[in-house]
Amino acid sequence: MADFSPSPWSACPPLFDEIDHVEDGRQALCRLLLHVGKYGRTQSHRNLVIAGLSQLALHHRHWVRPIQDWRPTTRKPNDQFRELATHLLARYPVPPCLHSSWFENDPQEAAIQQGWFLHVAQGNNIRTANDLPF
Repeated sequence: MADFSPSPWSACPPLFDEIDHVEDGRQALCRLLLHVGKYGRTQSHRNLVIAGLSQLALHHRHWVRPIQDWRPTTRKPNDQFRELATHLLARYPVPPCLHSSWFENDPQEAAIQQGWFLHVAQGNNIRTANDLPF
């Protein structure tokens, strides 16, 4: 019997619209989708993981390693996403709580929290990050 469940990739067209304003953003998202589709697991938590990929593509200018070098070491999609974000953006360890920034629904709050992630990933202290709530 044929499987007519929606493909995880059905969420992709709107994601390209979201990153139109970023130079080379479409190409970065395309590279992410193809690479993660080949090596990662996106079948569970489909739209959440895929939406997180568009957020990573928004920051492609901050990538410190090429996507082609990433291979997952775990089978869980959320863990794979954390590994991917760390591979692409982190020169230093990032606390697990900051990884939720890639799944924030509010664009303004996402930008703030992703800024914290990038700040810490570059080796800076979280206490010196901008827009902290305290």
